[in-house]
Amino acid sequence: MLINHRLAKHLNDFSFGEIRRQILYKKDLYGNVVHVIDGFYPSSKTCSCCGAIKSDLTLADRTYICETCDLIIDRDLNAAINLDKVGRAHPKPTDACGHDGSVSVIQETETTSMDEAGS
Repeated sequence: MLINHRLAKHLNDFSFGEIRRQILYKKDLYGNVVHVIDGFYPSSKTCSCCGAIKSDLTLADRTYICETCDLIIDRDLNAAINLDKVGRAHPKPTDACGHDGSVSVIQETETTSMDEAGS
């Protein structure tokens, strides 16, 4: 990526670290689960149907054509399906008490009269 100086400059300006920090902050705030997948995972080069890896895929190839199972699919859609499969393969994490990480909010209603509030 650093060979293409314009692309590298735009990506450096984009600040991926800040976006990741914000996503992880929101995850903790709302109790969601975020799976961080290795940047070198071949999501675009892996067939979403049979799992075969096409090592000669270049950025110019916008359509993924699998020689093993004859699947023809948009390259980005293929990568999205593969990333979804990786995310769903991870079990939902649990803490030491066995809680699944989901957040349940219980609101307690208090009944106070105007006299008790001091008005």
